Amino acid sequence: MEVEPFENPWIKKIRVLTHLLLLSIALNIGLATAFVTHKVRAGRALRPQNTLIRAAKVIVSNAEVIKSFFNCTFDELVSELENRELVQDGYSRRDLALSCLVSYHHLDMKRALAGKEFQVRKYTFVHADGGEQFDLEVYPALDEADFQLILGFLKREKWPLTTEGLFEELKKESSEQNLTTSLAQSFVSTSEFYTLYTLFRRKNDNVKASEVLKMILEGPWEFFNEFILLQKSAPNLTEESMRNLLTKYVDHGAAEASLLWIKLDSEYVLRGLDDQFLKKVVEHIQVPSQQVIIFLKQLLLSVRSDELRELAGRKLYLFENLPVPEPYSHELALQQFDLVAAVKEKKEETQQVLLHTVADGESLWKIAKKYRTSISDIREANQLKTDKLRPGQKIEIPVKKQA
Repeated sequence: MEVEPFENPWIKKIRVLTHLLLLSIALNIGLATAFVTHKVRAGRALRPQNTLIRAAKVIVSNAEVIKSFFNCTFDELVSELENRELVQDGYSRRDLALSCLVSYHHLDMKRALAGKEFQVRKYTFVHADGGEQFDLEVYPALDEADFQLILGFLKREKWPLTTEGLFEELKKESSEQNLTTSLAQSFVSTSEFYTLYTLFRRKNDNVKASEVLKMILEGPWEFFNEFILLQKSAPNLTEESMRNLLTKYVDHGAAEASLLWIKLDSEYVLRGLDDQFLKKVVEHIQVPSQQVIIFLKQLLLSVRSDELRELAGRKLYLFENLPVPEPYSHELALQQFDLVAAVKEKKEETQQVLLHTVADGESLWKIAKKYRTSISDIREANQLKTDKLRPGQKIEIPVKKQA
């Protein structure tokens, strides 16, 4: 006879509770795992976005840095030349500071790098405030040695500027220029100044550097720069280029240009300029040098208009500290300045015209010297617009003789 196994009812209840407890633990572990997985996935999805946001806050554009440099002084920009902080497109703050020093303060990069070749790029910026577009030169591929050269140059040179920069600094100073100042000496030592000075000295070796400097500073930079660019493209120094330059300065109102022109080429000024422009020259004259007095007396004796001769007479009265008779009288002016005899002598002169055939290698200067006349007289008699002659050309030679 089989006997059924006896099972304690409490053991059965404990078994059920244990199963329920295990099921509950499994469910909690599953929920916890799902929650952690969700958080990890959410974190991975958000991390790149947060990184980009943080990076966007760190990156500063080149335009923003340039804008912050607009109002910086020369020394403030120099202090940035050791700031290696990267900005954009591979440029650092010191790269952009250097660009501003060159563009806005005329730092001479060629001298700073001792003639070393360097790359140049043009960056176009738009000013956020006014919308103005402007170009700025930047210099890629400069290394640490290059910046050390530049810093050494800045410490060594008192005026580390281009010729234009020196010009702008001189314009800020007193109108009475003194060649003993280091700034003036730096400017007159430039090749650009020497080019113009040489042209003037070839015409008259008594011309002083201070006279040329004063004339240059009486006009804008563009006048001087245009002349230099012209000479670089056509290096032969000519009277025509000198006259064109002096014309610009006189037209601009430069008094020193009038004095220099009379000193360099008084005969051309007296006989080659029209009445209207010659009037400007005479009006600008403020210094009664001996050469100016002679020029004004020649103008008084000339066949120019009454207006021009009166202007010359009034200048002579002024320079001699004499009252001007009113109404003005040309005859009285001639008497006052002992020119009556000169007028009589002039009237007694007669003019003879000779015909000359130009030989190979002859110039106006040689021909004028041969016939003891002036270049301007030959030019005027033949209505020559240039000094160039061709072999075989026939020209008239005006020769003055006593009657």
